[in-house]
Parts: sequence; structure tokens; C-alpha cells
Amino acid sequence: MPRSTKTTGTPRSHTAAEKREIREGLQRRLAELEVEVADSGAVADELRREELTGDEADVAAAVVGHEHESALAEGLQREIVQVEHALLRLSHGDYGRCEQCGRAIPAGRLLAFPAATQCVQCKQDEERH
Repeated sequence: MPRSTKTTGTPRSHTAAEKREIREGLQRRLAELEVEVADSGAVADELRREELTGDEADVAAAVVGHEHESALAEGLQREIVQVEHALLRLSHGDYGRCEQCGRAIPAGRLLAFPAATQCVQCKQDEERH
């Protein structure tokens, strides 16, 4: 993962091996997300069938379940977009740099959230507003 220099906040360049490792990790996560979306779609289809064929209690439970699955699917789709964006940034050479201020995103943050596009400070500032 990228390391920043303490004085400039400029990320060092990734080695070819690091880029490959980052790309492979992001691609694995993308594949996992696509499976989760497919599974979520299958559950949503089953809940829709229950909405059409069940008694009142079954229909009510299916509606709640369907709403939950829809929210889950939306979250998965957002994460897919984030991972795809990270892969694009990696290929363009700006992965690991904050899109707001241009400083290096700490390696620990990238380890925890590989699709991060903001340093901790910019993310906190955004959440406050």
C-alpha cells in the first residue's frame, strides 16, 4: 500500500507488484459484490412471489423483507461503483491520492477501505457539512 512522506503528504509511487496486488484485491471484491447482488436479486424475487401469493401476515413480512433487500442492493451497487472507480484511479496513477486536497491517503485507511478517495481530514470535513 502507498506510504506518504511526513513532510509533503505526497504518496510514493506504487511498485508494479503493489499495483498488481491492489488491482487483484479490488477485482476480488468486485466479484464478491457481483455475487452478493445476484443473491440479493434472487431473494428479492422470492419475496415478490410471497407478496403475490401469501396471506396478510406473509405479505407484510415479504414487503418488509423486500424493502430491506432493496436497501441492501442499493448499498452493494454503490460499493461496486466505488471499487470500479478505485480500479480506474489505479490505472490512471492517482490511486492513493485524496480527490479533495491532493494529499496522500494514509496506507492504513486504504487497507481498511481500498476504494477510499479522500484522506481522513477531508472525509471528516465532508461528514460535518
